[in-house]
Amino acid sequence: MAGLAGLIGLGGSSVQQTANVELGVANNILQAVSNVCSISCNETENGNTVVIANSTTKDITFSQTCSIVGSQCVIATYLETDIDNILSTMANQSSLTTTGIGDLLSGFASSSENINIHDFVTNNISQLVSNNCAITTSQAQNNNYVYVNNSTTGDISFAQSSTIQNTDCIMQTIATAIDITNETANTGQTATIQSVEAVLALVIVAIVVMIIIMILFFVAKPALSKAGKKLSGDLNKGGTA
Repeated sequence: MAGLAGLIGLGGSSVQQTANVELGVANNILQAVSNVCSISCNETENGNTVVIANSTTKDITFSQTCSIVGSQCVIATYLETDIDNILSTMANQSSLTTTGIGDLLSGFASSSENINIHDFVTNNISQLVSNNCAITTSQAQNNNYVYVNNSTTGDISFAQSSTIQNTDCIMQTIATAIDITNETANTGQTATIQSVEAVLALVIVAIVVMIIIMILFFVAKPALSKAGKKLSGDLNKGGTA
């Protein structure tokens, strides 16, 4: 009973299709490199005290020596990122709605289709490179105290020496980021509404055409038979002569 009601369209007909497609890709890449090259020489003398009383002194020396010769600091950093995102989406829909006399009486016959495709691609690439090259030398002599009382003093020397020669600090950084996103979305929809009334009209037209052809055939048959007999008689007379 339900199938018959659907065929003739009792109560109207409604077809609704909905397709929701969501594709999401999120890539978060962090590359961090910290390079430190330090060539240093640090020397410190603090709070030295010399007291000489009633004495003869000779050399008193506070000496510092720092030498950096022919040192090299070479740092090479390579950062490479390659992201390849390929998204392919395909959605196909097909619907067939048959309407009948009931649809005309009920006032509606509808077919509805919706396709929503949402492709979301997020690529966050962060590359952090920190290079530090420090070539230093530092020397300090503080708060040195020498006291000489009633004495003949010799050499008193506070000496500092620092040498940096032929020192190279070479840093090379290469950062490469490649992002390729290939996105393809294909959608296809097919909706067909067939009316029983239209089908019946086509059948009626076909029947009418067949009836017309049959009438013409029966009407023309006696005339064709008479013409055939006349032609046969004429041929027979011609053969007797």
